[in-house]
Amino acid sequence: MEFPFAEDPKEAVIVCKHVYEGTRPILFAIRHIEDGMWHFSCGNAHDSRDRRFITLQEVYDKDRSIKELKDLQPGSYAIRSGEGEEWIIREIISLD
Repeated sequence: MEFPFAEDPKEAVIVCKHVYEGTRPILFAIRHIEDGMWHFSCGNAHDSRDRRFITLQEVYDKDRSIKELKDLQPGSYAIRSGEGEEWIIREIISLD
């Protein structure tokens, strides 16, 4: 299967420890507005000790449904209520 993202498959992304360990599905994804870095999580609150760094390819291999997020722009996020559910995409609202 062809890699669907424009980014390099070896690009580092942030995942929560639950996604990394495969104990919870990806329910939240964000592209940081400052640098466009991807961040995937199970949707629960985490602190910095719960972060892991893996490649975009590795997270895609864990959950192929993230291909639907391939066009997510920096400053946007996607959320869903459960594994297999539809992604809802939103822009981050600045309060500046």
